[in-house]
Amino acid sequence: MNNPLKNFSVVIHAKADSTRLFRKNFSVLNSVPLYLTQAINFSKIFDRSQIYIDTDSKEILKVAAINGFSTVKRRKSLASNNTGGVRLLREFISTSESEFVIQAFPTGPLVDIKQASDIIEQLYKYAFDSAFLTADESYYIWKDNSRGYKLNDGEIPNSIELDSFQYELPTLYFINKKAFLDSGDRISTNYKNFNIESKFYSKDIDYLEDLLEVKSLFTIPKLKKEFNWSEFARTPDPPIIFFDIDGTLTDGKYNSKNNGELFKSFNTYDGIAVQDIKKRGIKVAFITASKSKEIITSRAKLLGVDVIFESKDKLKKVKEYSKKLGFSFHETMYVGNDVNDLDCLFESGYPISPNNSSEDAKKISNVLHNNSSEGIIREIHDNLLKSKSIRRTELV
Repeated sequence: MNNPLKNFSVVIHAKADSTRLFRKNFSVLNSVPLYLTQAINFSKIFDRSQIYIDTDSKEILKVAAINGFSTVKRRKSLASNNTGGVRLLREFISTSESEFVIQAFPTGPLVDIKQASDIIEQLYKYAFDSAFLTADESYYIWKDNSRGYKLNDGEIPNSIELDSFQYELPTLYFINKKAFLDSGDRISTNYKNFNIESKFYSKDIDYLEDLLEVKSLFTIPKLKKEFNWSEFARTPDPPIIFFDIDGTLTDGKYNSKNNGELFKSFNTYDGIAVQDIKKRGIKVAFITASKSKEIITSRAKLLGVDVIFESKDKLKKVKEYSKKLGFSFHETMYVGNDVNDLDCLFESGYPISPNNSSEDAKKISNVLHNNSSEGIIREIHDNLLKSKSIRRTELV
């Protein structure tokens, strides 16, 4: 039998912007931008030249090409929320020579690639026109202001006793080109639906709450390992790096001279590293709740970086700063060490903590070898940025 994989191409639609979540597809999950996740998933079974990333973003096109994926530059008229998946598929299929097309959306990044392989095999073997994913769910449904379920001696039934309903996952479709062109429907007459084996694979990111839910799943070691996409891709530098000050860039102590003047100790190597990071096209900003404004302002001015003073809501400030520069906070790097950094670390695309940080901070961060004030910016520059990342200056 011929290799059926040769008869397939994969198209991944990654629009530059979203009305529901600003720059959603640029959000970083497990150290990889959302727009790359599906491409990396399918690169485990397909040659990268068979995987097309369709986008109106110049940055996404460049990153995709650097990683060896094929690209489709989306026409401006199709780069809006009014363009549906069927319309995008028709546009791609009109130029595709493949017998089968897999249509995927980055908003459903957790793909069971083993099940996907099984679907491909059955689609080809049994000549289905299309295939898609479904999931079963049971709810205590109300309709027209009335219960849609019966009570048991005045008690609601156990959830396993409820009628279940099946729903379609709108993030992944397997399509026979000819059948689609004949019917205009991704789910043609001779279709096969496949139920997912775990609810993990049903996640669809539309809103901030969805993104944070998926982020939280990566605290589960099994999933973090299964979707360790960063091993298989070169990813762009974060557009912004935010650094907490006390206990991160300093040791958290106040020192004083004989005359009572207070001062902080910063690492000289960090200063040199900041200049190198800026040359990569990355914006650097300090964010602090410290009241030592004069000391920190002086240090920031010396290094040519912005400083944000905020004692109550760091997350709000870094989000505002990111958006002002045209980015989402969820694609930036945040470096912090303590409980007042937790919200920022959790929502940041690249959460980083020094080795001597609080245990709560370390649980949700990539932990450095160095302790605070021991050259952590140098370590970030040498070990995290210079290895596989793509300079921001390459993306302009």
